[in-house]
Amino acid sequence: YAEAQSLTYNMVWTVPTDISHRIHIIFDTTQLKRVPTSLESFRHTINNKPHPAMGWICMISNNKVQNMIASIITQMMRLNFKVFHSRKEAFRFLVERDPQLADLVPIQEWEES
Repeated sequence: YAEAQSLTYNMVWTVPTDISHRIHIIFDTTQLKRVPTSLESFRHTINNKPHPAMGWICMISNNKVQNMIASIITQMMRLNFKVFHSRKEAFRFLVERDPQLADLVPIQEWEES
């Protein structure tokens, strides 16, 4: 879990800092078997500064403990964060805030099967 956050952080920082668009992340943790419960394991992630173009981080989850931990971490980093129950719900939320996304991926492709 912490490794995935670190990888995502490093990947986001490969984007130039002067872009005009926002970077949004949707990640699905519904298949995650084990969640670290110690904030210590997230120290590296918490101490990093967010990318200037960082938009919303949307997590797909039904795990209340996981949601709470992610919420604490993103609050400490001062990031926009929201939990959803489906990809479709998350994508609709993002399109409402960033209409340019609707042109990239049609909402029909986000329908749950």
